[in-house]
Amino acid sequence: MVSLLPSPPRCIGSLLLPALVLLFASTLLAKADETASQDLRFVVKNCYNAFASTSKFEVNNPTSIEPYRKHMFTAVIDDSQEEHNRVYNSIMADEIYKELKELGDRGGGNEEALKQRVEDTKKFFGKSMKAEAEDKDFTYIFEINGETYEGKTVGPILFELDEGSIQVEVKQFDAQKNLMSQHNAEVTIAPVRRTMAELLASDRMKFFSAVQKMYSVPTEEGRKEFGGNYVGMQDVWAAHNLFAVDSEHYLLGGGVDDASSKKLLDAAAQHGRITHSYRKPVQKGDMSSFMEIDGDLNEYTERNAKGRNPNAIFSSEFNGASDDKIGALQRVAASHSMLADSQHAEMMTNFATFATWFEKGVQSVDPSVALPYFDEGGELGGTQFQSSVWKEKYSAGSSVNLIAGATGECSEGDGECKALGTKVDAGGDESIIQVETEGKFTYVPIITHQEGRFENGLDISVSKGFSVPLITKEKERDVEE
Repeated sequence: MVSLLPSPPRCIGSLLLPALVLLFASTLLAKADETASQDLRFVVKNCYNAFASTSKFEVNNPTSIEPYRKHMFTAVIDDSQEEHNRVYNSIMADEIYKELKELGDRGGGNEEALKQRVEDTKKFFGKSMKAEAEDKDFTYIFEINGETYEGKTVGPILFELDEGSIQVEVKQFDAQKNLMSQHNAEVTIAPVRRTMAELLASDRMKFFSAVQKMYSVPTEEGRKEFGGNYVGMQDVWAAHNLFAVDSEHYLLGGGVDDASSKKLLDAAAQHGRITHSYRKPVQKGDMSSFMEIDGDLNEYTERNAKGRNPNAIFSSEFNGASDDKIGALQRVAASHSMLADSQHAEMMTNFATFATWFEKGVQSVDPSVALPYFDEGGELGGTQFQSSVWKEKYSAGSSVNLIAGATGECSEGDGECKALGTKVDAGGDESIIQVETEGKFTYVPIITHQEGRFENGLDISVSKGFSVPLITKEKERDVEE
């Protein structure tokens, strides 16, 4: 459960990987202010995880109350109850059971293996429900974010906050309604980003459906339906390819001249070869089979001609006229609206900003979606898909928070983290350091349906789909590689 995952930085000063993990992944989530008893607390569960209100935050195993996701709260009064409730998550068991049942009904997967998993999940669900059973000796009252609920386990409850915190109080009463103990805690709400493989099928489909909508609805039209954060995929790809080649941050600087505009457009055209739509043969028995994937269809360097798709640089997001590419790009740079609108503009990287901007577009279609990432070492396709590495350089003061609270510093002897000079500010002299970061996107093909066709005298099978740019956690390479 982590966040933006570029490759490790080339310079200790950038601290890109841990900084972005700290930015988007869960933060310290349960700060308990117990008013009467050290024993009473609660466990919070969603379909992926559970955590107790008094548990210490574990950096390697973060947990979260997540926006737009069902949560259950269970009061516990001893360690065994807490352990049972954390291990046996009834929501997860129920969700897995429903998905396995649906898969079996469709005839998917190995029938015997599915049956066994369904039985195992039933047992899992039974144990979790036993752990959540009501106490005959006590009653419990929860007050959660200003709402009152009665029961040892209450929910499901959804929180429609993008981020923030809520107050939770639980009270324990005996049979005579006497207050025995109470417990208060502040809990942070934050999204959790997971790998594609970790997502339940229902969450994968929500993400795929939102991106598919972005492919079918242009930016200007979509903003009337979904709001100002909506962006069509043609604009997504145009921004992606411009950001990918802007290693010297012309756009981030807020102004580009004719020479840098032409340089960016030419480089974006080259990068567009990676993100472009494609058709390729697929080995599938004796039948001729192909995979047709929709992706970037922008023309970056040629004037629009009959039959060509319009360049998204001319669309509503970029406010450009069809006969003025350089002028359009300069207007983008002048305001750099994508960075200015990003809540993480201070991160100073196009890589992180694009991911945030893209996610906001997806969430305008479906606010419950958190942008997944691609794990090269653990997901189908591995390193076989098209990908690109973004390299970016910038200068910063050695004492400032370079990225989301991570302090930058040059390590002695690190040739790639060079002191560039000294600047003077109100606080005194400060060294300027050069920071170089790297991040990787993988263009994952999502298959939506199959088509049968008759081409050139042959029956062929075509797998249709679309491409999506995902932040990549790179597979660890052997030394020999």
